[in-house]
Amino acid sequence: MGNNAVAVTAAAVGIVAFTVHLYFFPSESEIEVSSFAVPFINEPIYYNLTEEILVRLELENVDLGLVGRDAVSAVQRASSKACKTEILRSSRKAVDENLHANFLPSFCPSHGRKIGRFLGCFQDGRNRFLNDTHVVLKTENTPKNCVSYCRLGGYVYAGVQYGTECWCGTHLSNNPVPLESSRCDMTCSGDPTSTCGGFYTIAVYETGTNGIPFSDDIFDSRNEESSTRVAFMLLFNGRNYRQAFRLLKNIYSPRHFYYLHIDEVGRLSFRGSSPFALLYSDFFFQRAELMFNALKVLNGTRNIFVVPEGRRRSSIWGGASLLTVVLEGFQVICEVFPEFDFVLNLSESDFPIRKLSDLEDYLSVNRGKNFLRSHGSQPHEFFNKQGLSYVFLECERRMWNIGKDRYIAGITYDGGSDWFVLSSPFVKYVASEGRVLGEEELFTGLRQFFAYKLLPVEVFLHTLLANSALCATRVNAHLRAINWQRRKSCGCKSKKIVDWCGCSPSIYRQRDFERISYFSAKNVFFGRKFDPTVDLMIINMVERDILENSLDASSDETNMLTYWENVYDANIDESKNSNLLLWKILARLSCGALGTSFDKLLSVHNYYFKDFWMGYLLRMNVGGEESKEIEALASLATVVEDFTFTDRTFADFRTRHQMCSFENFIVEAFVTSDVEQKDGIWRNRPRDVTVGADLWLVTQWDPSVAQSSLFQDNATKSAIFSVFIVNWKG
Repeated sequence: MGNNAVAVTAAAVGIVAFTVHLYFFPSESEIEVSSFAVPFINEPIYYNLTEEILVRLELENVDLGLVGRDAVSAVQRASSKACKTEILRSSRKAVDENLHANFLPSFCPSHGRKIGRFLGCFQDGRNRFLNDTHVVLKTENTPKNCVSYCRLGGYVYAGVQYGTECWCGTHLSNNPVPLESSRCDMTCSGDPTSTCGGFYTIAVYETGTNGIPFSDDIFDSRNEESSTRVAFMLLFNGRNYRQAFRLLKNIYSPRHFYYLHIDEVGRLSFRGSSPFALLYSDFFFQRAELMFNALKVLNGTRNIFVVPEGRRRSSIWGGASLLTVVLEGFQVICEVFPEFDFVLNLSESDFPIRKLSDLEDYLSVNRGKNFLRSHGSQPHEFFNKQGLSYVFLECERRMWNIGKDRYIAGITYDGGSDWFVLSSPFVKYVASEGRVLGEEELFTGLRQFFAYKLLPVEVFLHTLLANSALCATRVNAHLRAINWQRRKSCGCKSKKIVDWCGCSPSIYRQRDFERISYFSAKNVFFGRKFDPTVDLMIINMVERDILENSLDASSDETNMLTYWENVYDANIDESKNSNLLLWKILARLSCGALGTSFDKLLSVHNYYFKDFWMGYLLRMNVGGEESKEIEALASLATVVEDFTFTDRTFADFRTRHQMCSFENFIVEAFVTSDVEQKDGIWRNRPRDVTVGADLWLVTQWDPSVAQSSLFQDNATKSAIFSVFIVNWKG
């Protein structure tokens, strides 16, 4: 083991940091397949955890030794002792390489290729003998490490060159020029006893994989009745239970199965979710309490399973807990609905854009295939963006980055979308933890690895399938039309709940209808994302014009133009809700106007009409001893003095940003919170500002000079706020 050390001071706790090389490989004759290891690209910095530091942090039962630099940062930001302790314990395991296996076998057929087989020394040049990707390993380059590095990306060949360079490729050069082995005699940076090519000479090895195989799907427009049975895994985590009902209504069939997991924190959705909307469509647009009372119907519905209280989990964006939810869902589906042919996952933000019969016909001719969409970029670039070379720990409803990690050698990694359509054989393989094919070691090793990864659902299933005996059953698709707008959809908004950045798709609007209609001729059956609080009309258009459904003839047309979004329920939400005082004030004002007395606030909904927020719908008890329940629509109107925007108003911004004059260009401006930059919307439609809110100034510009920018005003320490300039077309 290398022992070169670099001392670094940690400002908060005064710890000494070391950079260490963790691997030493024996001579070639002693090498076994299991000794292959994936190198660190950037070597980590470690801090020495001492007894004095533990006392200062008031922690105990943690082994002393090296921990990652990021773990120290996480400990300083975490709140509970339990979380701090688990961060340090996990970091210690990661440093000692006891967090997960270092090597796992792959069961995907290699078609005769051997891991680490030497193919020879070849002449290289500017066109490159292996030209898919490469990396410079200044301290860890060896043939074995390079083979592991290329294999994890699914590349067939690996080549070492110039002592420090590792090259990967799926195909060899069309005109190879073999050389004597003595021409590839430069010493490896990671092992002085091994050689790693030379100047424009490359030593080439097989990685032992034949790449990631993909199967072709079949599209057959036959009209005979399909017998395919789909288990829909519905993962709900919001309060938009009306949209969840609407989704269920449009995918329901007595033939199929429905597994519903409602996130533990989204308790209102759990109480509202029921097959009532499916069985009695007359109630679909009625008030939420009718859905609550119908919860008992679930017990008598044979093809719907709602995860009961006590078994539901609380998951967060990018969290390891979401993978647990999915895997537990597979086990329940295999137990309760064993006759299924496919499992397809959806959320309340998804909506069908093709008829259910079209999906049934398509899947009936693609039985046994697994639909998982790949990332579509260079594998190692994708892995870096996913943070796979880091250890993440979920606690306090946050994903903490606690240090660097090594990949598991011997396998191929893959990833992409976390939206899937999986076949019965593969789901049952996963539910059995690999036992049905004798691959328990692979499953268990990957499960341990991804328990400490960000966004594990986006990589775990892809990687497991790519290394299993079922690897050739994969189709590179997920049957969705996801509204990605990469320039807007990716950023660091996720830093509030994870120590990383992420992407989120944009919301479909009415202007996207033509694009959605285009998918009717494609193998695409669901769209994402739809949000009825932003654009209800696009959902109506899809259901009426594409799905050709009659929109609840029992309800008047006005109901199709309105939407209720629950924001408060007295039986569920805490009494210390920061908006509760405002809602009670509005309720008392409403009661005063009606000539009655206010008793108790029962629920509050945001009320939308034609995608515009109209006010709060307040449900309350009134009348004192002769108590009765009423509803009132109320909003808060505030009169402010006229304000003139001048150049002086934005003087601070103009000193830092060369912009045109502001005078006469701003049409409207207001302060709000909960702004989503990627969609140009603010969730706080009423613009009520409460304690702890991040304030945003939204300005509407004259269309002739409309522009979008983001400023950060750090002029005052007492009120730091963001300014968001939205480009509206007048």
